[in-house]
Amino acid sequence: MFNSRILIAGLGNPGRLYAMTRHNMGFLVVSHLAKIRGWQFRFDVRSCSKVASGLEDRKEVFLFLPMTGMNLSGRAIFSFCKRYSVNIMSILVIVDELCLLFGSAKLREKGSSGGHNGLKSIERAFSSTNFARLKIGIGNAYPKGEAKEYVLSSFTKKEENAMPTVLQQMEKVINLWVHGDIYQAKNVASTFSLSFNDQGEILT
Repeated sequence: MFNSRILIAGLGNPGRLYAMTRHNMGFLVVSHLAKIRGWQFRFDVRSCSKVASGLEDRKEVFLFLPMTGMNLSGRAIFSFCKRYSVNIMSILVIVDELCLLFGSAKLREKGSSGGHNGLKSIERAFSSTNFARLKIGIGNAYPKGEAKEYVLSSFTKKEENAMPTVLQQMEKVINLWVHGDIYQAKNVASTFSLSFNDQGEILT
């Protein structure tokens, strides 16, 4: 399935203003992966991205944060993968998903963008949809016509409190994917859900 190099890309928008917004779920997950592994990000000028790397399961794994802005993510990923000979089938892209409840997730080996501009950018750059994507729910509690404002809004306090649990669960999914256990990774992603008590405290 994979070659000897894997790229795990989290999509988002750079800058402090967007750091804890819903559209940056991909950034949050990949940053968590780097922190847990003790890997340090460096800035790769040629792809305009932050990259951390290390060996895992006898593979060279790149953790990738495009600094181009969400809508130009594909340009950064394509440039890096071409230079380091990372096959499209060895790419996992992590994005936010409006159509899923906060914290729930779906892992797909390939598929359509579902209207997500970051995924559209990658599909255009590679002229292909044959890359894995982990979509993580951010909910859709916004008035009709205000999706753009919603994805750029901050998480609620309840969601912030639940974020460590979400990040830990996504880490499990990604670890399974890296080790080639795609079926189990899909199962762990699809069966995870959050529940809260009346005080907004997480029960899951």
